[in-house]
Amino acid sequence: MGCSDDDDDNPGTTEEIKLKNSSTLGQYLVDKDGRTLYYFSNDFNGQNNCVVNCEALWPYFNVDNLTADQLGTGLELTDFATITAANGKKQLTYKTWPLYYYAPAVNGVNTLEAPGQTTGEGFDGIWFVAKPNYSIMLVNAQLVGHDGKTINRITPRHRQNPLLYRWHG
Repeated sequence: MGCSDDDDDNPGTTEEIKLKNSSTLGQYLVDKDGRTLYYFSNDFNGQNNCVVNCEALWPYFNVDNLTADQLGTGLELTDFATITAANGKKQLTYKTWPLYYYAPAVNGVNTLEAPGQTTGEGFDGIWFVAKPNYSIMLVNAQLVGHDGKTINRITPRHRQNPLLYRWHG
C-alpha cells in the first residue's frame, strides 16, 4: 500500500565541514554554511586554552557525532576528535587543534563572521584560519630545546626570508 522503507526522500547528508580555496590563503576549513574555522596558537597542547571571556569573540565549533559522510572532499574523519572545554562545552578538534569561529563585535554585539570572510586571520598574531596543510604551525608557548634549555627570544635572521631564525637562549 502506501508504506515503504525506501530512503528515496532522504535529502542526503550535510557536509558539516569542508575545504574552501582562497588565492591568498590556499585551502582552509569552513562549516556547512561557509563560515571560516580558526586555530588558536595557545592551544598547542590539544586543549582549549581560550579563557576569560574569550568564547564571546571566539565561539567553539562543534558537530555532535561527526561521521565521514559529513566531511567534504579531502578531509579524513581520523583527523577530527571532540574535547570538553573547562566550562563543560564540547568542541571539535582538527589534527589535535580545537576549532573556533570568529565573532567580532558589530554594534556592540558579538556576531559570527559572515560566510566567506577570513577577517580573524592573524588576529593578535595568535589566531589563524584552520588549514589542512600547514608546514609550520605557530605555537604561542615556551620553546624548549633538546638540551633542556628554554628559548627566550626568536628574531628573524633575514628580513627577506622570515623563515630563517636566530635562537637566543
